[in-house]
Amino acid sequence: MIGVAPPATARAPMQTSQPGYFYRFPLGKFQATVVSDGPLPLGKPADTMKGVAEADLTKSLADNFLPTDSIV
Repeated sequence: MIGVAPPATARAPMQTSQPGYFYRFPLGKFQATVVSDGPLPLGKPADTMKGVAEADLTKSLADNFLPTDSIV
């Protein structure tokens, strides 16, 4: 019989620093931390994000201040 795992919990004081390989941001009364080991070059957006018109994809990336020629 497979049981349901208990929820994972962690407790740490809120941090205000941003080391290069972490990104911390508030999420309600909690703080989330994203860990990254670096960029992942994916190439031309239209080759990676299928099912979206190239013009719509280019506009969406530009509207969000992201490069439109290569996804990193």
